[in-house]
Amino acid sequence: MKTPICQHKYDNRVILRMVNACNSYCQFCFEALRTLKVDSGKSNAGRSSFQQSLEYIKNTPSVEEVILSGGDPLMLTDNKLDESLAAIREIRDDLLIRIHSRALTFNPYRITDALIETLKKYRINAFGVHVCHPFELSEEFQTAVRRIQSAVPIVFSNMPFLRGINDNEETLHKLFIDLYRMGVKPW
Repeated sequence: MKTPICQHKYDNRVILRMVNACNSYCQFCFEALRTLKVDSGKSNAGRSSFQQSLEYIKNTPSVEEVILSGGDPLMLTDNKLDESLAAIREIRDDLLIRIHSRALTFNPYRITDALIETLKKYRINAFGVHVCHPFELSEEFQTAVRRIQSAVPIVFSNMPFLRGINDNEETLHKLFIDLYRMGVKPW
């Protein structure tokens, strides 16, 4: 952790944990351990932590990609997300920006016109949808995916193996093929 919200997890990428909230608290999330602790010592994401993170990224030329995670960055308002992405994009024009979200399975209506315009304006390179089971691929989910695809060139899924949920060939095949048919790269 380079700041309370910035983790230099990979050689050329950092993860910004934009918020401490999510529509769901999944055991496989980066934040799982924090959510299981009643008295977590983890700092809340705030303006000071965000500014420190921007400075770290500016001063670390090896960073080629910023991954917005959380919690879930789509828990931010459209205006706050716009403000945050503007600050990140201002660092370098060639910086890659990726967003990960569970919102499409819990609240696909979060994919608003304003959000789509924001994704286009700041040239988001990739969007990772978190999904675990074919039952989550509702019509509303599919509509939200199509809207994101209109603004972001790469849409992929992030999916952990969960015992008793998706740890069999039949379920995984259905999930992967349904995502693939939507133009979402299963992962």
